[in-house]
Amino acid sequence: MAELRLALCALGAALLLEEERRRGRGLSGQNESSDAENTPNPSREVSPRPRTGTTGADAVYPPREEVTRRRVFHKRRSQSSSPTAKSPRAPPDVKRTRRLWVRAWNRQRPTYGEEDYYSSLGRGGDAAAAVAARAGGLTHFSRTFPAQFDALVELVAPIIHRPNTKFRASISVEERLLVTLHYLATGEGFKRLSHFFHMGNTTVRLFVPETLRAIYTVLRAKYFKCPDTAEEWQEVARGFQSERDFPNCVGALDGRHLNVCAPPETSESSSPKQEASVSLMALVDSKHKFQFVDVACNGRICNSAEFDGCVLVDALETRLARLPGPARLPGSERLAPHCVVADKAFPLKDYLMKPFLNRKPSTEQQIFNHRISHASKASADAFNVLTNRFCILQNTFNLHSSAVKLEDIVMACCALHNFLCVKAKETYLADILNQEGRNDTGNLLQAALPPSTNATAKSKETRDELCAYFVSKAVAVPSQYDIVSE
Repeated sequence: MAELRLALCALGAALLLEEERRRGRGLSGQNESSDAENTPNPSREVSPRPRTGTTGADAVYPPREEVTRRRVFHKRRSQSSSPTAKSPRAPPDVKRTRRLWVRAWNRQRPTYGEEDYYSSLGRGGDAAAAVAARAGGLTHFSRTFPAQFDALVELVAPIIHRPNTKFRASISVEERLLVTLHYLATGEGFKRLSHFFHMGNTTVRLFVPETLRAIYTVLRAKYFKCPDTAEEWQEVARGFQSERDFPNCVGALDGRHLNVCAPPETSESSSPKQEASVSLMALVDSKHKFQFVDVACNGRICNSAEFDGCVLVDALETRLARLPGPARLPGSERLAPHCVVADKAFPLKDYLMKPFLNRKPSTEQQIFNHRISHASKASADAFNVLTNRFCILQNTFNLHSSAVKLEDIVMACCALHNFLCVKAKETYLADILNQEGRNDTGNLLQAALPPSTNATAKSKETRDELCAYFVSKAVAVPSQYDIVSE
């Protein structure tokens, strides 16, 4: 027993010594590894891996984070040294620094702009520049005249004026208005306008819609106002009586189509053989001024259906338009209601007169058709002048990606048209209405005749009374008999 005890004690002491020896060897290996890491050695790449077949406490492993960091470092280093490798892209949340604050082309705007096209405004007291502007430079460039341009600048200045900053000078009111008017007159894109006027593309896209809304805002109260009292409607009727030889007429109604890009998903607004379009309905007085304009109706519908969905017809049907009551016809004791005249594409109603559609009309019906066509021609002439002065309406509009709303363009053009008809009527209208071959509206086409239009007996009776009235000697005009003889 004593010998067995001694043997067990010796075995336990040997095991303890072996454990102490192993512990001492592991600590010394870790110290050597840490000293090697702290010592700068650029030629070293990765710490040595444990030898094959070495396990347990004899193996020396580097920290996992250190191995991952070194692998990423050497991978990036090998990619950057490769001639075909691409540099890693910056994270999306990192904002790219601007290379240029203002492009060199746009820096030339104060020099070239003031000397080339801004001098046509006649500013600075230069009489020769003012005469040159009146000769046609500014008129063809912006479809306005020097006096009217200066008046517009004063009207829109409180809305579109921007103060200068310590970084750079702001775009003046004259420049903003001139770019916008040139945009309406030519229909050019924003990219081309930015190059032509030495301005940024984004800058032009921002201030042009703002200027369009400002033009309509300052002009609609005085120059683009629909009559809302009986006295105002009677004033319009007197104009048609004196200039168009049609009594009790409060306006000429007509509609045109504005070409737009077809929707990407549906073709509801156009037939397969026609382009998509948006209808423009307008009520015009005897002086070619727009009294009422409605946009954004489906262009595939005929004019009669468009008129039924128009805001104006609701006002006329419910008597909210405040039309005056029936009045006596000049030179007669007959009473006739105040009405709107239109062409054959519209329905016949109590307040809406249209020509006879007979294939072989009688003499009285031919005279009536001549008189009502002469009165309704005011709307056709107004559209003719509008589209020839503001050529942007002849473009094809993209309603999905355009920076400017179609309603803003149409309303601004109509407001400018009325403004120029009042301020410079003879010069503004004579250039187009007095020229042969210019009596067209470009791409603005009229809708086809609807299949059927039901009329009431009262409206037919009113038209027959007017037909008999125009044949009487008291109100007959020489031109109506020339039509009958032909």
